[in-house]
Amino acid sequence: MGVGFELLAKNMKILYKALARAHIRQGDADYDDWLSFSRLQYVYHYEKRGELSDVAFNRGVGRLIYLDIEKQRGSIVKDLQRASRVNAQVESIVGVDITEMEVREMITEALGSMTELQRQILVMMIDGGMKQVDIARELGISRQAVHGQVVKIREIMTKVLGQT
Repeated sequence: MGVGFELLAKNMKILYKALARAHIRQGDADYDDWLSFSRLQYVYHYEKRGELSDVAFNRGVGRLIYLDIEKQRGSIVKDLQRASRVNAQVESIVGVDITEMEVREMITEALGSMTELQRQILVMMIDGGMKQVDIARELGISRQAVHGQVVKIREIMTKVLGQT
């Protein structure tokens, strides 16, 4: 994986083009998160397709990263739509909005499966509205370490949300 990150420095334009194609602009609130996601996708695709010519690789990997971003966005939208549909069905049957209760249960389950560091980072991001760089500075760890924990937090949340 180290090789992919070394190559990143030379090929950041691939990531920037993929982000621009997906209408993710620098200055957006979640720009850093999408950029980190794109970097991970770049390394993943590099490891799978590293033997291609530079031109084919640049075109192909940029397109694949864009498709990965759209797929990620689509799954987020589908999760929100599914939660809305389930809540509407239950509300029509029972006459009670159970969203708050379900959300609390999901949050409790997710927090229970996180490490103390992950909980700290999550609280700093949500309650403090802090960016990963600021969290790293506050906790005295690297930005990459914070990002690694954020990826794990997302995996936990995706797993918990996928159970609904």
